[in-house]
Amino acid sequence: MVVTGWRRQVPAGIDALSVRRRPMADPLGLERQLLAAVVRRPWRFAELVDQTHVPAVARTHAVRLLWRRRMAVDLTLPFGDAAWVYPAGGHDG
Repeated sequence: MVVTGWRRQVPAGIDALSVRRRPMADPLGLERQLLAAVVRRPWRFAELVDQTHVPAVARTHAVRLLWRRRMAVDLTLPFGDAAWVYPAGGHDG
């Protein structure tokens, strides 16, 4: 028997990321802070946004950076606070 298709969490993860596909202003420079942190090492999503000055607002910008492929996340696992975030092109797993 051969079973094909995406794992259940993949479409849910893509849907969660796609909500931030529209352009956004970043007057607080949160995207720069997020990119600077993720370039140093991979982070869990919640830990990554906590590296910024305004974590609650940074969550939205982090999702946007993931959608724009400026950062990467493994969608074979459910997307959430425990998801690992990597520099774009920097995950070897």
